[in-house]
Parts: sequence; structure tokens; C-alpha cells
Amino acid sequence: MANLLEYDDCVTDYLKKIAPWAKTVLSYPEEKINAIGPAIFWGVTSIAPAGSNGSGEMDMQLTVTVLVAVSTQKANSEIHVRDLATYLIANIHDNRLDLGAGYKHATVTRSESSEFEPNLAGFSVWSIEFEQVITIGANKITATEFAPGKVFVGLAPDIGAAHVDDYELVYEKER
Repeated sequence: MANLLEYDDCVTDYLKKIAPWAKTVLSYPEEKINAIGPAIFWGVTSIAPAGSNGSGEMDMQLTVTVLVAVSTQKANSEIHVRDLATYLIANIHDNRLDLGAGYKHATVTRSESSEFEPNLAGFSVWSIEFEQVITIGANKITATEFAPGKVFVGLAPDIGAAHVDDYELVYEKER
């Protein structure tokens, strides 16, 4: 995977596929919206390095929060939203979310009623949190301005301050 934009597209498509009952599937709204429910909102809430796979690419541990919302105008909305959350958990946990065989499975770490979601007033909301390690493409930063001005190489045992004249200049930054 080259970047998180691709991850965003993959997860959104996966949620739409497994939840055809959802009338709305979006990244978490930045402001109050008039969504049609049932709805799913989701977003990456934290990113941390998870090591290197030796290919020049970086593994990243993502924490993702999924909110499932049902209009409070629906009878038994609290029970309905809990049932939908259980369905999503069963389809997210231990799944690659259609990212392919090279990706690790998602692990649901928490699920609970989410009573305070100011941008989702009028909805019963349940929160699901999962973690997934994904591989981000190779670092493409090649900015030469970060390179040192000069690079010298010395071979042991002829190293150190007493052997400065023995070092060979192997790189000099163009000015």
C-alpha cells in the first residue's frame, strides 16, 4: 500500500460491501450532518511505527474507530445499533478488510456505547475500535539538502584523529 488514502478507500469499500444495510458510509464527519441512517462513520485515530519488513517499506500500527449510528426515531434504536455493531465486529475482527494476503488481520480491541457524539445528535451510536498493521510504501524522500557537506571513509586500524590524512573523501555536496 502506498499511502493512507488507499487504505481509506479500501476500508470504505469493505464497509460498504459487508454492510449493504448502511445508507451512509463515510469518514467521521467534521461537523454536524444530516445523515441517513443506519450509518457508519469511521476514521484512523492513531498511527505508530510497527517496525520494518526489510523491504524499505515501513509497517504502521493503525488504530481505527468505527461508529455505527441508528436514528433515535427508530423504535428500539439502542438494541438495533448494538445488533449492527455486533455484525460489524464479526466481519472486521480477524479479517484483512480485502487488503490482500500481504496484510495483517484487523483485531477488534474495544466496543461500547458511544453516548456523546455531538456531531451525531439524534442517533444512537455504538463505537468499535480495531487495530491493524499495514505496510506503507518505501520512503521516497531523497532531498539532498539533508545530506552532509562531505563524507570521508577511513579503514581500521588507521582511524581517529591521528589518521585524519589517511581518510578518503567519497562524497562532497555540490554547492
